[in-house]
Amino acid sequence: MRDIFLNPAIALVITFALVALCTWWISWLRVFSGNEHPYTILYLVPVAVGAAFLGVRGGIAATVLVLVVARVYLLRGVNESPVHAMFTIPHEMDAGLNLMTLAMGTLAIAAVTGRLRSTLTELRTSNDRLEVANVSLGAANLQLIES
Repeated sequence: MRDIFLNPAIALVITFALVALCTWWISWLRVFSGNEHPYTILYLVPVAVGAAFLGVRGGIAATVLVLVVARVYLLRGVNESPVHAMFTIPHEMDAGLNLMTLAMGTLAIAAVTGRLRSTLTELRTSNDRLEVANVSLGAANLQLIES
């Protein structure tokens, strides 16, 4: 079975949709559990998908998007405006640690998954070259048998 290589535009739409879905899901979970458990670990899903479809750069872009969305929607102070939250570090210690942990985790997932994608690309290219070589060797073998 061949691996899936999507058009980058389709992969971007899927990544954005997963970020939106995870943000909604985390917001919904916070209603039940309070602010003690923001479930930001769910953001590993869109980062991993972005890196798997778009490579390391796509994973890092998804990480930046996730960090901005998490900071603006989930880790913002009560009296803090969304624009101010986007460009500053959280004042509360737990929100700052949560954002830093989220950054380290998502960047690690982006790097590993993106590297796996580039390795799969290299393997796919190598496999295609081997198939072409096998076909030409088969044709040469048939010519030898006929001669």
